[in-house]
Amino acid sequence: MRSEKDRVLNSVLAQTVRRLRNKRSHSQEELALLASVDRTYISGIERARRNITVATLERLIPHLSTSPVEFFQELCKDLESPSNNSGDRPHAVQNAAQMLSAVR
Repeated sequence: MRSEKDRVLNSVLAQTVRRLRNKRSHSQEELALLASVDRTYISGIERARRNITVATLERLIPHLSTSPVEFFQELCKDLESPSNNSGDRPHAVQNAAQMLSAVR
């Protein structure tokens, strides 16, 4: 069973992948073809239903027109966005934000 922190990170990662994919005007199918993964895997990532591996993330990042550092900076922005930062911010979100801030 996944912890709340894992669910939050997975959700924010999904949001970041989707936002960057849309920014590049790629469909899920186009991104999947470019990264040599199945379209349903991209869909699962973007719906936070799949746990993405580092190897798959390494294959996706170049096709999102970003570097690994920029990707994680975008992930941190998404984590800190108002939609993920309510006044009653869950403890797991705070922990995740602190963990990712340390990477910066």
